[in-house]
Amino acid sequence: MTCARVFIPIMFLIAVPSVGLGQTEASDIGFDDAGLSWTLGGNVQTALESVDAGLLAALPFELLHLRSDCTEYVNCFTTTASLVDEIDSRSPTATTPLRVEIGPGTFGPLHCSTYGSVGHIFSHVTFAGVSRSLSTLQGVFAENCDELHFERLRVTSDGGGGLNDVLGYGVWWFHGGTSRWYDVAIEGTNFAVYEQCGAPFENVDPGSPQSQHYFYDSRVSGPKGIFSQCSEMWMFAGEVATSEVAIDVSLRGDVRIFGSAIGVKVAPGASPPQVAGLRVGLNSNNSKWPEVNPLGLGTLHIHGSNVAVDASAGQYGGAVVGLDVYVGGAVTAHTPETSFRIVSSPASGSTTYRVRGADAASPFLWQAGPLPPTSSSEANSLSGERGFDLFVETDCARCGDCDDGGLEAHLMILSPDTCGAQGGWLNVVTGKCRTDTSACP
Repeated sequence: MTCARVFIPIMFLIAVPSVGLGQTEASDIGFDDAGLSWTLGGNVQTALESVDAGLLAALPFELLHLRSDCTEYVNCFTTTASLVDEIDSRSPTATTPLRVEIGPGTFGPLHCSTYGSVGHIFSHVTFAGVSRSLSTLQGVFAENCDELHFERLRVTSDGGGGLNDVLGYGVWWFHGGTSRWYDVAIEGTNFAVYEQCGAPFENVDPGSPQSQHYFYDSRVSGPKGIFSQCSEMWMFAGEVATSEVAIDVSLRGDVRIFGSAIGVKVAPGASPPQVAGLRVGLNSNNSKWPEVNPLGLGTLHIHGSNVAVDASAGQYGGAVVGLDVYVGGAVTAHTPETSFRIVSSPASGSTTYRVRGADAASPFLWQAGPLPPTSSSEANSLSGERGFDLFVETDCARCGDCDDGGLEAHLMILSPDTCGAQGGWLNVVTGKCRTDTSACP
């Protein structure tokens, strides 16, 4: 059977300025039965090119490119420095934003700053990569930049040669501004995300505005995760994966986390300076003006999330802490509906706290079972604050003996000041410490 040449009319759904439906000739569109391919005549080819140009003109933003090879692209740049110069010359606004499509490859640090009296500050720009694994920026250094959006790319502190590389911060933000991060991986060799009130190396500016940052479906990783000193940060469905400290909040920092995984896993044999999932009010990071950045300030809300701190592979001899809060300050630390898993170090002197510091709102019900968390895989040396932790022991006798296979379930409350010498748990049913069996025959 021989296929006859078939001609099919085309309806353009997008208006083309110079070529209309009536101008399309029968000879312009055909099917080659030998080569099994479509052929386009001159009018239709011109029409498609006009459509492409019309689409670009109709975009709600101006489009630039950052690529390793610009041969086939217009408005294309091969370095972040030349790209930033172009962005500054266009002065994007809320009504005339810019979008930068970033191709595969690794590109130098992106600076939106005039620190050191050089560079540019710009706003309303979206930087969109191909994916986290294919498009990389070697650091983001920014101050007072509004509505910077980042999508589908990786930001790392390693190898850029700038300040991000020197200090080990993947993202270094100071003073005011706003940013949004969608499906982005941020990596650092120190803090992956570091935000401060004043300029670099000047510590704190008391009059610095509070910046705002939103992270969606993004991953933050490094020895330390996020430091917030003067910013409002929101994380949704994200991940923070570190080996020392995951979240550190101080001064006017305000961090809100929802539906995210927060993890600290100490490297084999390592003994870092500190090990904590969440810290609030404990890092002034300021020796120059301590009076304007005192300890005991900061706000943290984390809900519907998981905090896992595992020091079992390391040799850290200090306190392994899930939530560490300054006592006696003006901190806010709320963790309702957040689960914790804390595993201490095998090193001598190591202890484990789910919460350390009474100025927190962090109720938690551990798993029910025949043994308290102090001897389970959840936390093998648990200390903490009175009344914050509860668990139900399932093998107690009515008299309070919970070690000989009873059939009653007794609610236990962590009360280290009352029962510290007896395991820390108070038996609510008997009103005595868990190990007190004096009422038993």
